Amino acid sequence: MKKIITFIFSVMLAATSMAAPWDGVTVASSYAGGTGTSADPYLIGTAEQLAYLSQQGATNTYTGVHFKLTADIDLNSFPWTPIGGASTSTTAPTVVFRGIFDGNNHVINNIYINTTTNCFVGLFSYAKRAKFLNIIIGAGSISGGTFAGSLAGRADSITIYNCQNNASVKAIVIGTSGSKAGGLLGQMGGVSTIDYSYNLGKVDGPGDYVGGLVGNSSVSSAVTDYSRIRNCYNNASVTGYTKYVGGICGTNSGNLTISECYNEGRLLAVGDYCGGIVGYGYGLLTILNCYNSGSVMSSSTVATVFIGGILGGVGGNAAGKYFKEIKNCYNTGALVGGVIEAIAGSLTGGAIAGSTGVVTNCYFVEHPILENKNNGGVMKTAADLITPEFLNLLNAGQTPSPWISNVNFNGGNPILAWQPLSVPAYTALKNIEFKNLSVYAIGKTIQVDLKDVSVYDFSLYSINGKLINHQKSTQSQLTLDVKQSGFYLVKITDGTHSSVSKVIVK
Repeated sequence: MKKIITFIFSVMLAATSMAAPWDGVTVASSYAGGTGTSADPYLIGTAEQLAYLSQQGATNTYTGVHFKLTADIDLNSFPWTPIGGASTSTTAPTVVFRGIFDGNNHVINNIYINTTTNCFVGLFSYAKRAKFLNIIIGAGSISGGTFAGSLAGRADSITIYNCQNNASVKAIVIGTSGSKAGGLLGQMGGVSTIDYSYNLGKVDGPGDYVGGLVGNSSVSSAVTDYSRIRNCYNNASVTGYTKYVGGICGTNSGNLTISECYNEGRLLAVGDYCGGIVGYGYGLLTILNCYNSGSVMSSSTVATVFIGGILGGVGGNAAGKYFKEIKNCYNTGALVGGVIEAIAGSLTGGAIAGSTGVVTNCYFVEHPILENKNNGGVMKTAADLITPEFLNLLNAGQTPSPWISNVNFNGGNPILAWQPLSVPAYTALKNIEFKNLSVYAIGKTIQVDLKDVSVYDFSLYSINGKLINHQKSTQSQLTLDVKQSGFYLVKITDGTHSSVSKVIVK
């Protein structure tokens, strides 16, 4: 099984073709096709056509307009102008992208941004009520802006689904408002959702608010709906040179639920508040079914500097709700510097006395320095964490169970049922040699269309490598009911050819 899992993820779904590298100058005069509707999106198959969207996006919000990549894009490390309007101050640009951009699981490679004037940097500058789907940011470097992220510097009321970043992201301070840097978004506002997305590129911020996925999330507590980050992870270093550093989100104010997420990256705040999932939070913040295994550090030893395995610290006033709940979480990451708390920093005493947040069913690995610093968590030995009893504690009767165990991964400690068992490679081909193969989802079924092959082996795996179905088929069209939403991997071979595709069932 280990060989199968390794093979599957080494040939994860990505692009089937790559356009010629960009020369940094040429801009297309139109898209490759389409009319911009959901059924007939504008098609982008070259760097020149993507540059055309950047050019047109400076004056056009593209409200409700659909775009779709048809090939890998190589921006060739030439300076990239973010799609949407630019602003030299933290005031929002007058033009923001409001469309739907589907990367179609193609890779945008070698993005390069290095500016000290534009406050909003990323593939897009600022997006509002937009959708980013199936976007893969490959190798690259993004630096500049008060708001910096691989997808967008800032996004309000955004929907992000199945996106990943591999580029380095660094925000700079322009003016006096600090900076916000995230692997996907520098700032997330409004009621927004991020699902099945992750960051593998290092994130740095000289100012406040630095997160593996989102630098800062801000939703008014007067709003009844919650923003959501679900089924996501960070596996890259995140460094803030002042404060507010988190593996998933640097800071949160307002209504946010983070569920079934994890951090494996090294986290460092030179100053205050560093947390495995969130650096600093207040308002109605809820963290459910999450874990941290990355080191959480502050280089400060000041008595008022807090770090925590899940939440670095909370704020507000004595009458306010600093956070809502942390539940069914655990930490195994090393905690170094400042005032160390096993689960959440600064929850008792001091300026935050009277906090109404609760920590329920949370755990941390045994360490002498943490014996009296549990803040609602329960200390366990390393041996305890790999037992079926501990797995049952975390699942706590939830249906379906969000936690599973696999002795070959995460040191045998519980992992999330949805998570991949290795970091996927984004550069491999979707189809190897099959010329007439399509694999796609319709409803709760997976469809395989394969012509000109008489007999083939079909194998269906969950995203964490569990074999669900295997059969030989002679059908040119094969339909399989899967019943549950999620990521699936389809492997097809005929003895000579081989293909592995990733399918998303919604």
